[in-house]
Amino acid sequence: MSTSDESKGAGQANLGSLNDILFAEMRQLMSMDMADEAAVERELDRAKAVSDLAGVTIDNANTVLKAVQVQDGLMNRRAMPKMLGA
Repeated sequence: MSTSDESKGAGQANLGSLNDILFAEMRQLMSMDMADEAAVERELDRAKAVSDLAGVTIDNANTVLKAVQVQDGLMNRRAMPKMLGA
């Protein structure tokens, strides 16, 4: 993936751009010259790093979503739990 592709996707910071980055990485892996073992190894390492970061990003998004759902549920209640200071 080229530097311009990376910076374009990274600047948007949303799950749609993450999806674009992951598919771009898959295209990069599929188009590689498999005869260049060193380049393939480097790209596989890079793909693993991208995949690991994507997993953390998705986990974080799920945590934020759950927090919003909990907050929404609590806001609809008349009394907040004591531990929340309300």
